[in-house]
Amino acid sequence: MLNKRDEQRSRILIMESRLLLGICDPRGILRQGECYVRVTMDVDGQPQTLKNAEVLVTRNPCLHPGDLQKFKTVHYPELSHLVDCIVFPTQGKRPSADMMSGGDLDGDKCKEIPYPCILNFLTFAVVFVCWDPDLVPSTVSEPAEYPAAKEHVTFKAVTEEDRIEFFARYSNASLGRVKNLFLDWARLKGPMSAECQQLNRLFSQCVDGNRIRVPPQLEDPPKPGPDQPEFVLDILHESGTQIIKNRIDFSENTYSFDDMQFLLSKNHVAMSEFELILIALRWCAANDYDFVDLLPYFDFNSLSDEQKAWTLGKVPPTMESSCLVMNAMLQSNLVDSQELSQFKLHYPGLRWKRVFDSSRDRMGSFMSATNQILELFHKKMIILKVDQRLTVALYIPNKIEKRTESVVDSSVRVFALPRSQGSDSAQYRVVPTKKNYRVYCDDTTFQLYNDKRADTWIFLNRAAADRSSYQNIPSRGDQRRQKQQTIDAGINHEFVASIALNKISEPIRRHVGRLNRAGIQAAVCILIG
Repeated sequence: MLNKRDEQRSRILIMESRLLLGICDPRGILRQGECYVRVTMDVDGQPQTLKNAEVLVTRNPCLHPGDLQKFKTVHYPELSHLVDCIVFPTQGKRPSADMMSGGDLDGDKCKEIPYPCILNFLTFAVVFVCWDPDLVPSTVSEPAEYPAAKEHVTFKAVTEEDRIEFFARYSNASLGRVKNLFLDWARLKGPMSAECQQLNRLFSQCVDGNRIRVPPQLEDPPKPGPDQPEFVLDILHESGTQIIKNRIDFSENTYSFDDMQFLLSKNHVAMSEFELILIALRWCAANDYDFVDLLPYFDFNSLSDEQKAWTLGKVPPTMESSCLVMNAMLQSNLVDSQELSQFKLHYPGLRWKRVFDSSRDRMGSFMSATNQILELFHKKMIILKVDQRLTVALYIPNKIEKRTESVVDSSVRVFALPRSQGSDSAQYRVVPTKKNYRVYCDDTTFQLYNDKRADTWIFLNRAAADRSSYQNIPSRGDQRRQKQQTIDAGINHEFVASIALNKISEPIRRHVGRLNRAGIQAAVCILIG
């Protein structure tokens, strides 16, 4: 609830919500008051369309109650390729985005809340999708008018000097002042008061870079009286202040190595990875401990390039530490440095970056993540643990368009890492594809094959689940937990793999046996960063 300058912030977590980009209807089939929303679900990582639901939408700034507008979600198969965005109609008397703070669709993010859903008093441009009926407002206000500020009329062509002068004169320095005055008047009379709405219009002009003048009668709002109801932001601010006052301060001298090991090995900590590194460095300095020994505990994949370089400056310049910090593949649980060194994939100059890891991400979203990196990036690698005795990796240097048979010829490499003989095994293989090889992928399937699908090398698809142990449980939450227990026990799998091991090597095929619809136990997707 507080920032570093002790200012108020109201960030309230709403579990069933989405941050979406607003776009216009590319086909012109949505009518006024309708919208199309298709989002990726947390449960299984699959996209789902909201149908016949009321949706509340707003964007930043949101100072007028009418900046929150209600739409009805409809389903059109023609728009099903648009995922994790909200599609607004192009029909009607007034653009939908303009009704929310006078906005447009030039790349701004919107706040969206499917009705039955959300919100509190928010000041950030985010999109929410909720199904909590307790948070549904019964009515919404009429949208405010946001006329453009008066400008000098000219009939000459706009020159480069005109653009330079416009940007030089652009200023939104009064935004904070107007916002604070708005909050002060809202405490006294509410956001629908005449004072707040006058400040709202000034705020809108200030966002556009226009110079404004606050009327004298709005400059000094009176202090709330003793009988005035307490403002909700003040209540949240006081609560956040008390939490900070009552926190336990960290002292490096009071923690043992076991305590630090426990802290650094926790999966969910309310601080960034770089903050953990700073704490560990202070602890090492206070306790005369070598920071290099703690490097394997950190997720360097989450650091920026500047933070990685800063961290490397705190350790001796060795190949091992440089590789660990700069090459995310070395932090994968599926391969180790000795295995990677056999294929020359362990060097720090290979700036591999993990974008999916089943140890921290839901395995149910594996295929959607794979589709995304295949379509957007060139150099990527997919690592799969398909058996206790075998890990397989695919290096694909081509962009693969979704739902399209893409010709890759001899560019793909398939790595096989048998596990029963250790990292010094002579059975490690890397095999290239040949001419006429193709790759196909969609939301449920990945297939690598030679010209015809009957000659498939690697086939990945979503597994059919055995629902007998949880299909009759009434609670959806309990169903998800029971389903996860069946996955952890090896009864069910999110995805399965069928691999023609004889295309890799005959000794590996004899060692592992037939690999048909084998459950994928773990997966990692990595790309060159």
